Amino acid sequence: YYDYNGKFKAQIRLADGTQVEVSSAVFDPGPWHYLTMVVDDVNKNLHLYVDGQEVSASPVSYSGALADHEDAPYYIGTSEPLTELYEYRFKGLIDEAWIFSQSLTATEVEALFAGFSNYLVAVTAATVQVSANPTMIIANQVATATVTAMIRDDSEMPLSDGRVVQFTTDKGSLANGGLTTISGGQGEATIVLTSDTTSGLTEITATVDSISGSTTVEMLSPTPLLSVSVTAGQTMIAMGAMVTYSYEVANGGDVALSQVTIVDDNGSPDNPGDDIMIAACNDVTLVIGEAKECGTRTATLNQTTVNTVKATGKDLINNTVTATDSITIMVIPDIKIFLPLILKE
Repeated sequence: YYDYNGKFKAQIRLADGTQVEVSSAVFDPGPWHYLTMVVDDVNKNLHLYVDGQEVSASPVSYSGALADHEDAPYYIGTSEPLTELYEYRFKGLIDEAWIFSQSLTATEVEALFAGFSNYLVAVTAATVQVSANPTMIIANQVATATVTAMIRDDSEMPLSDGRVVQFTTDKGSLANGGLTTISGGQGEATIVLTSDTTSGLTEITATVDSISGSTTVEMLSPTPLLSVSVTAGQTMIAMGAMVTYSYEVANGGDVALSQVTIVDDNGSPDNPGDDIMIAACNDVTLVIGEAKECGTRTATLNQTTVNTVKATGKDLINNTVTATDSITIMVIPDIKIFLPLILKE
């Protein structure tokens, strides 16, 4: 029987009232399983097999005679169907029930299960329900959605694990070419959809046994966002003093940026010939959310100077993205004061 902890159990009662049982591992409800209980009274062993394989706790040995139920009827799926208390009623479906007059060997059990497996393969899909999470992703070749297909047969039971499911999509890409299998014991197959650079609604279809179902995912246009900053250790210095500039660039958008460069106009916006390329951030790539420190440079200033810094990069579809920042360094002139000197005798 199947207990409240999700385990299959085989149980016998001895003549003295003792109960002997063996349990399987936990199995989630849903898929079909082939259970075999073998009572080997010659060797005094109780065996339990699930899907043709003996469970790890089996066999369990016992001693003494088995209980004799004489002419009491056998019931399948319940203990006492004619009473009001259905304490052990099985909730589910039972098929292919056999009772043998002799104990089976492990080889015989495996052979029986092989025939049952062929039956499972013959069961075909009747419905395929497909869903996606999330249903909206950014079209940046990075964002993903998990697509799940729930497959049921004509009895509304989950199809067995291992059945092949083919997913297709008209945008983006699917892991493993869209080919996967049912797993997890619930008749479900999942696959990962990765966006491309084309925005719009995409349809994902799952097909099993020529039965298909589909869902949609909206791919949203990416929003590139590049930022740059320039700072200085001091913003007010004496004339002829040295100032140190620091640079940083960051990607605050939802798409990677490449070919990122920073140029400082060197305080002379009308003279591009003296612009300074910041070497530490020349042709770099920034992933989503990445910030990069681009080093420092020093300059000697003799007058108040406004430096403007421009960062330039490319998004995934080769559009140019720019950002600017500026800083003013105030230079205090070297003031000399002359006072008259009067000499008296």
